[in-house]
Amino acid sequence: MTRYQRDDLVIPASVYAEILVAPYRAGAKAVAEVDAFLADLGVKVEPINAAVARGAALLRSKRTALRLPDALVIAFADEVGAEVLLSGDESWAKISARVSVVRA
Repeated sequence: MTRYQRDDLVIPASVYAEILVAPYRAGAKAVAEVDAFLADLGVKVEPINAAVARGAALLRSKRTALRLPDALVIAFADEVGAEVLLSGDESWAKISARVSVVRA
């Protein structure tokens, strides 16, 4: 991930919501820590629009195993013209050439 730390990092609001679920269960301090971490990295949260929704629907129409949250992320990357889409899911690389799989 440090390889990309100077890049513009953007996530769709749907991803932001997903990453806050566990912190909200843990409490306000955990939510604040996640927000501080994202701010330190310079991560911007952007809304999902109709074009992203259409792109996600198109992806899902072609790949029935693809979950909507995942399709939204891939479609979002396409819509914003991302150079790279970082993911831990190797199956995404078969869907989009933008995907770079991050391994721990």
